[in-house]
Amino acid sequence: MSPFSLSLLFLLFGASFTQFNKKCPPESGEKLLDRDNVLLLTQPDCDYRVAMGPNDNDPEFLDIYLEGSRPGWVAVGFSLDRAMGHSDVMGCKQDESGNVGVIDSWNGVNPSLANKIDPNQEGMCNYSSSYADGKFSCYFSRYYGVINEGFDYDLHNRYYILLGCSTTKSDLDVNFPYHQPNFPAISDSMLHPFGNGTDTASGKPTFEKRMIRAHGVLMVIAYPVLLLTAVFFAAWMKPTMPKMWFQVHRALTLASLVVSLTAFAVVFIANKNNPTPGIINLHDCGTKTTHFAFGIIAVFLHVLNPLIAIIRCKPDNPNRWIFNLVHGAGIGLLTEIIGLINIGLGAAIFQTNCATVSSTNVMLWLYIAWIVIVLGTQSFLYIYFTYKALRGEVDNAPLLVKVLLTKIIIRSSYQSLNEDTKSDPEESKADNVIRYSVLCFQLATTLIIALIMIVFIIDLDFE
Repeated sequence: MSPFSLSLLFLLFGASFTQFNKKCPPESGEKLLDRDNVLLLTQPDCDYRVAMGPNDNDPEFLDIYLEGSRPGWVAVGFSLDRAMGHSDVMGCKQDESGNVGVIDSWNGVNPSLANKIDPNQEGMCNYSSSYADGKFSCYFSRYYGVINEGFDYDLHNRYYILLGCSTTKSDLDVNFPYHQPNFPAISDSMLHPFGNGTDTASGKPTFEKRMIRAHGVLMVIAYPVLLLTAVFFAAWMKPTMPKMWFQVHRALTLASLVVSLTAFAVVFIANKNNPTPGIINLHDCGTKTTHFAFGIIAVFLHVLNPLIAIIRCKPDNPNRWIFNLVHGAGIGLLTEIIGLINIGLGAAIFQTNCATVSSTNVMLWLYIAWIVIVLGTQSFLYIYFTYKALRGEVDNAPLLVKVLLTKIIIRSSYQSLNEDTKSDPEESKADNVIRYSVLCFQLATTLIIALIMIVFIIDLDFE
């Protein structure tokens, strides 16, 4: 990798690990309870109420007002699946001495176990918290974004709202004890915290949110659209387009590299306020961590493969087959596979934010269906041309076919794997029709799924 690329990576890593530096804003001028659309949830064992909305002085902070009738604690949770597992929980609690404070915590994969308090309480702003006349009255604010990876949700999304309480008191610097009664009150539908408990968000998306959306859009363009098409031309279009396939392959590959590096930089800029963007905390939900790790690998291989192409030997070199194997069947194919898998992980994060994959994740299921279609078309081409190669009808079979088939491997490597197309026999019109038809079909389905995913990414929770 070039010194410039290494410098860029170090710069991006350094920017991503900067400390959270947002200060708590002053209290809002208008009281939350005086606003419209206050969300109310009650049940016989624990009457409580929650009101939510953006802070008047800094819209990146969510004001929360809580009331509850149990002396231990009262808390609000944000869940993606109406369950306590994988929930961001915050609220106020009382210790044995009667002191009241607010904490931010996280419910892990096993909701029957005690939740985990955030490593630090950055982004939490306690304005007033008290317990009097048998009732909590707490007013605090929290920064909307992810400060502690694996302990916070991005609050600029829709969630089921959970309200819990307990009679058990504990120290203010430890997590919430198990709630009593044994189940929380849950909103009937997913609500947007910044919409004051309604179904609509207030205000425009934040800069970080727009950057994350841009990252998703650019990666969809880079891997499914540009790089997959570049791989198709290299694998299948050489006999049909002997003079043009390489130009198209090179142009699409370089375009995909530029777009993916831009997307790679954008997501680090979006996470500039997050100390750990996913590389350190192997938290209960590993989707983000896996997506981050796969992204690093895919981008590294994506940069490496064109550099290998620059130093390739000439087509008539007897060792040319080594380059073809490493560049095409090795790093090239691996880059595309990891990239496409990571796009699926990104789709899961966008619509579920690490919750269990469900039927509601339309974007992810459509993407999986498209992957099945791509695998089907590629399998058809490999089976068809492998059959013809075994019969000896096609001397310029695709690279992977040549590598895998014993009949071709035992031939001279430099003869069977060189790129000199002048001596290759012309294919039949039927073979040309098959190649162009599959190319058009794959391009059409890819553009359709890419457009759908881009619309989902741009539109998701951006009302």
